[in-house]
Amino acid sequence: MLEIYNETIRDLLDSNPDKENLKIHKGPNGMFVENLTEWTVATLEDVIKAIKLGNGNRSVGVTNMNEHSSRSHRFHFHFHFYL
Repeated sequence: MLEIYNETIRDLLDSNPDKENLKIHKGPNGMFVENLTEWTVATLEDVIKAIKLGNGNRSVGVTNMNEHSSRSHRFHFHFHFYL
């Protein structure tokens, strides 16, 4: 899960502030973000936990329209299902 805020890409599943401004690359299997945290989830509760952690790490700033506005864009992607 990543966030783009003020033209900076951040890993929302890693609270380390030094892990900012990640780079997007094109690889043989498509686009990817270097050093983005990967979590293995086995249950719906695991998914909800990851989403809550990511939401908690999002950048939030005040705007004239809404004092709780998120001024960032969050992305969820890249799912693998193993049976």
